Amino acid sequence: EEMKICYIDGIEKKLENKELDFVSVVDIVIAPVEEENKTKLDQIQEIVNSIDPKMVVVIGEKKDEAEKVFGAMEKIDVLKISKTNLPEEGRQIIALG
Repeated sequence: EEMKICYIDGIEKKLENKELDFVSVVDIVIAPVEEENKTKLDQIQEIVNSIDPKMVVVIGEKKDEAEKVFGAMEKIDVLKISKTNLPEEGRQIIALG
């Protein structure tokens, strides 16, 4: 099954339209939320809202802070994904680890 995944890290500026167009077809966004992460939570939320993925996987130390931004997250230790498991409507938020 073909799925497109985008790992968001090291983004220090607002993405331009051409950059958003490039990632606008992703199914899953992986968002690290750690102390040394250069991409801030508000930037991550803005990117996620712009590309509207079916699933956001939050990883890292600051998951509690991410939950304040993204809302309730399903907390799991192991993630197995297939295209059929992705929500058809809406967005699933997962805290991994």
